[in-house]
Amino acid sequence: MIHLLHQDTDKDVLEKTRRYLEKDGSFSVCSLNSLKNALKSLETEKFDVIVSGQPDGIKLLKVLRLRETAVPFIFFSESMGEKKVIEALN
Repeated sequence: MIHLLHQDTDKDVLEKTRRYLEKDGSFSVCSLNSLKNALKSLETEKFDVIVSGQPDGIKLLKVLRLRETAVPFIFFSESMGEKKVIEALN
């Protein structure tokens, strides 16, 4: 089973994503709507992958890099814009 952290400020997106991913039993999804809660959760739990939307995704990724946490990270955003994409990649 894949343990996934999904952080987004949109509660509807969190719920729909969780229901979709958990329906076949391959994923266990921890859905959090604040950066603060995501950071707290990362202190106590191990995740196989992290999915985060804007604007918190880049902040979350920066913290993970500072902590030297090696976990796949997926940005889930309708439109990030070229500057944000470059910032995330750097």
